[in-house]
Amino acid sequence: MDQPKIDAIPIKHKLGWGVGAAGASILVNGVASMILFYLVAIVKMEPALAGGLVFGFKLLDVVTDPVMGVVSDRTVSKWGRRRPYLFVGAFVSTASILVLFNTPAFPSVGMTAADVSLGLLLYTLGYTLFNVPYVTMPAEMTDGYHERSSIHAYRVVFLSAGATLSLVLGPVLMQTYGQTRETYSLIAFIMAALIFVTMLACFYATKNVRSIGRTEGAPSFWTQLNAIGKNRHFLLIISAKAAQLIGIFATQAALFFYVLNGLQLQESALIAFGLSSTAASFLFAPILVRVSKRIGKRNAFMLSGMVYICVSMSWYLSGPGESYWLVGLRGFFMGLPFAGNILLAMSMLTDAIEYDARKYGVRREGMYTAFYSFAEKFAGAFGPLLIGVLLSAAGFNRDLDPTAAQSPQVVSALLLGIAAIPALSSLISISIIYFYRLDERELDSVRSQAPQDAQSAKT
Repeated sequence: MDQPKIDAIPIKHKLGWGVGAAGASILVNGVASMILFYLVAIVKMEPALAGGLVFGFKLLDVVTDPVMGVVSDRTVSKWGRRRPYLFVGAFVSTASILVLFNTPAFPSVGMTAADVSLGLLLYTLGYTLFNVPYVTMPAEMTDGYHERSSIHAYRVVFLSAGATLSLVLGPVLMQTYGQTRETYSLIAFIMAALIFVTMLACFYATKNVRSIGRTEGAPSFWTQLNAIGKNRHFLLIISAKAAQLIGIFATQAALFFYVLNGLQLQESALIAFGLSSTAASFLFAPILVRVSKRIGKRNAFMLSGMVYICVSMSWYLSGPGESYWLVGLRGFFMGLPFAGNILLAMSMLTDAIEYDARKYGVRREGMYTAFYSFAEKFAGAFGPLLIGVLLSAAGFNRDLDPTAAQSPQVVSALLLGIAAIPALSSLISISIIYFYRLDERELDSVRSQAPQDAQSAKT
């Protein structure tokens, strides 16, 4: 806790760290938006089985994320505590997307499931290796309360760019070459190259950012776990973010199906949605930083959640032959809650991490980020699981062409996934974050006090 205080950090460091979010976003959003449609409509797996596999492998994060957090907290290397794992994670993440979207035409369901399972295993491990240490870094880079929001504004920009590439690249190539295995393989190779380059760029560009050394004589895993469980600020943040993310990932999983099979539009409608969403994220990220300074991070987060409810429910006004500009308009307003969920929640997370470190004198950023990352990935798996179960229950016809119209029951199930579930999840998120109270005044108060509980935290 004797590190010199840093309030502002150079723009080049914000850019260098932020670029890693592009690779992580391409990986996560590429998988979240395409994997269920690919496995069901192209590989011809049962929807519930496909969703179950995606969800099942995410349960591994119950183990891998906390372990990664502890390992990175305790690492001593010439590259610091976090950066070695950015390097390794880049290679594993790249391999995972190549395996996932290059599924051979096996003669049995079991062999297909085994191949998909290998890809999901690599995806789970690769994202854990990179993302847990990566998201931890801002807590070490600066002490500035609003500077953290500024750092994550850069992350929002790169996340949005990555999300756009994953949402737009696929539809462009699908519309050009058709809904075939070969098309998805081409998409995977392009995404893999982008993931590899951006993740490695982040590793090299963060060489000179501040890295705080590990706490000597740190308490045991179970003692730290108990301390995290008592951090009310953190528990509220992680619960609110997870609730809203379930809706966001359900939307992503249902979007391909609803646009192609429900609205009977071409893949270019997905391009309109992705581009407008990214443009909005670029626009709203700096605005949200300013708004959060005026009304507080919590209130700004709640405001973005309310917008998300309205946008989600507007899908009930849509129907076959929907205008492309209306699809794009929804994407634009979806950019606000997307930016808010990332920028504001992550900024509040770093505040909660510092609150714990100042109060108890123990650095456990990795542990906090591990649980936060697990919540993200759980939501990223639970959303597609919900859509897969809904599609199976509604009788999704896998024998039809991938872009063919489905039954009214399937369309109704997709509306639940793209409208009702996201709106409900956002309402739950707002209800949770309402009780969050860690503002700049309280953080300054704990900074001014000696870590009175440090000794008890280490026993």
